Amino acid sequence: MRKRVRTLNSSIAAEPPQLVETFLSLIETEDVTTACDTEGLPQMVIHTLMAWALEGKNQGQGRGFPFDQPYMIFYQRLVTAYTLLGQFSQSGLFKTAKEKKLYSTIRRDLQPVIRDSVLKRASDKMQEKVDIFIRLRSAMRITLPDSGEQARFE
Repeated sequence: MRKRVRTLNSSIAAEPPQLVETFLSLIETEDVTTACDTEGLPQMVIHTLMAWALEGKNQGQGRGFPFDQPYMIFYQRLVTAYTLLGQFSQSGLFKTAKEKKLYSTIRRDLQPVIRDSVLKRASDKMQEKVDIFIRLRSAMRITLPDSGEQARFE
């Protein structure tokens, strides 16, 4: 995936700077029909999704295990990216042969991870345990999720 993101970096850098401004305005207005007609947008969408998914491995507040779960977040983001790419394809975002090939290549790269039933079960079990752990640490007031430090006992 990192290789594909690097390749997309160079193609996006070659796009006119107005594309980013157009992309941001489309996000603000939530106008999907116009988005489908914007040239260069499909590459930007795929690049953004892949970069966001890869950044999942760096998520957490640096407190370490069990407080941070970067691999679980990474897996969840891959699933989300896979789902969103399918939705974008169904909405007609990818029109040219190059865009469709890029889309299918990325989806094909993600399929083994998404279809891995053992990984999905492990992720579901871990999410259940994380939910319980969050409630426990909130009740015990230790390293609260939204704070930058451990809770102080008074």
